[in-house]
Amino acid sequence: MLRTLLLLLFFAPLLMALGLGAQRGEREPDPTTPLEIFAVIREQKDRTPRRLIEALGKMKTEAALGILKRSVAEMRGRWPKQYVFSAMRHFMDDEVLREDAIKFARGLALRKVPEDARAAAAAMSKWGEPVRDVLFEVAEDGWDDIARSHAISAVRDVLIERHDNIALMIATEAYDVPASGSTAQGIAVFSSFRDEAQFSKLAKFVGSSKSPLPRVLLVLDSMARHGHGVDVAVDEGVSAVLEQALKHRDYVVQYRGLDAVARRGGIADARAVSRLLKSKDAAVRRAALLAALRSQQAVERAGGDAGPRRLDLFKLAESDDGIERQAAAIGLGEIGGEGALAALHTMVKDDDWVIRAEAIRAVLRLRDRSSIPVLIEGLAGAQGRLRGDFHRALVQLTGLELGKGAGSWKTFWRKEQGTFQVPSALEVSKGLKAREERRKKGDSEVEFYGLEILSDAFVLVVDTSGSMNAKVEGAKTRLDVAKDQMTKTLKRVLDGVFFNVIPFSTEARPFSDGLLAMDPEAREESTAYVNRLKSVGGTNIYDSLSVAFEDERVDTIYLLSDGSPSLGDVSDPLSLRAEVERWNSVRGIQIHAIAVGQDHPLLKGLAKDSGGRYVRVD
Repeated sequence: MLRTLLLLLFFAPLLMALGLGAQRGEREPDPTTPLEIFAVIREQKDRTPRRLIEALGKMKTEAALGILKRSVAEMRGRWPKQYVFSAMRHFMDDEVLREDAIKFARGLALRKVPEDARAAAAAMSKWGEPVRDVLFEVAEDGWDDIARSHAISAVRDVLIERHDNIALMIATEAYDVPASGSTAQGIAVFSSFRDEAQFSKLAKFVGSSKSPLPRVLLVLDSMARHGHGVDVAVDEGVSAVLEQALKHRDYVVQYRGLDAVARRGGIADARAVSRLLKSKDAAVRRAALLAALRSQQAVERAGGDAGPRRLDLFKLAESDDGIERQAAAIGLGEIGGEGALAALHTMVKDDDWVIRAEAIRAVLRLRDRSSIPVLIEGLAGAQGRLRGDFHRALVQLTGLELGKGAGSWKTFWRKEQGTFQVPSALEVSKGLKAREERRKKGDSEVEFYGLEILSDAFVLVVDTSGSMNAKVEGAKTRLDVAKDQMTKTLKRVLDGVFFNVIPFSTEARPFSDGLLAMDPEAREESTAYVNRLKSVGGTNIYDSLSVAFEDERVDTIYLLSDGSPSLGDVSDPLSLRAEVERWNSVRGIQIHAIAVGQDHPLLKGLAKDSGGRYVRVD
């Protein structure tokens, strides 16, 4: 017994040290030789710490490269394999080992095994100049389209420079956003193909129901970059492509094709546009009107005659059809002049709030001092979202910030109407930027992540997927912060304001079937609903926005997400943005977007398309 106690006393300091080391998370020293590291890789496989794989690359020895090559087979997942290939970049400055590494990665990038091909191609796209020729080969001949997409990211400039049939084949078969590059970079690639045979192939590609929608949209956007009337052969080729889009069964393709016609100001066969003036889809019909109007304006600017099919903007402005009035407001804002301004000043008082909002935007575009009293009058009688539209237009037109009440604006105009000169948009922009830096809280206390809520018919659409469980503030998760923000907002919304909350993950789970008028009971039930939310599942942005659009009273959406869409009828970001843009072209809903944890191109695009604001929060 005594001996045991003496042994315990003797070893106590050592045992305490070991215990403290375990509590502090101290680890054994990392292995230092290639074989020692490979022993860890064979044991831990995909769980191998990335620092060990990187350590092999930094050794820059033949033995280390050999271990990296053997390690690929030990890994199972795409990303662990890609970490191994990424470590091989360290050999690019060694003439002998570089060739060995490239030969090995090339062989796997061209294989039929998706995980190997994708990992090798994605990693090699960061290796630089030594692998450009190999990556072009992968882009051209690879078995796996995703691997080809990654390879394209390193050879986009080669595709543009060559702009031959091989480059066209690669782009139409494998260009992908974001693996191959951004949307803008994709448009640059597709707009480089300009000869007659290539336009013919692009037309066939656009017309095929088997062509991937995101790539079709890139092609159509690239057609809008070709100036109308600059080159006869190009005009004919572009028209052939766009005519196929207008014959397509998919409304999104028709809409984007019409948008391209409108942006470039014409198409060879005007009847292709005219046929869609009777489309069953309201967004397509609106786009067809705009395309027809802009084509007509292009003809008349060139001294031609639009003929018997000529559309009269002023008659459209007085139409009983809301779609025609909406198109007229846009058209009048583009042609300008006293007559157009007078018509728009009338449309600012339209019974349909969507028309009023469009007319406000058109009036602002023309920047004429005669619009100031009209906007002040509109502000005096406006409620909710339109109150914000009128206020914003007055600020942008005058460069002043006199609040959201009409009284101060009326006083200003009584004093200044004789001498006031409308500042340029650039001058206003500079002044507003400086003011925003000093901005304190606005007039309204109702905000969501700092975005003021003026609407009387809004929806909070909030991501509750598994990734929202990430810690951001001590013990708080992203979802905890979002719930705090939602609760704060709902407690401050005035009684009588219509609202809804639509959390989404794998599917949308709206608090109410449609907008609900706020009252004490709705406030209590909605905040309790928010507090019960859990983070689990995928990211279905499409379904959540679809539900938000179902209620025709909605005029403003606040969309929060921390990740790209992974579920839903449409999960490709480019296609999803195009679909929402089509929905919203006849609705005029402002979508304010909050990106959590990282920049979010889709959310940024949705906000830009709708005239909303985009913010990023941590």
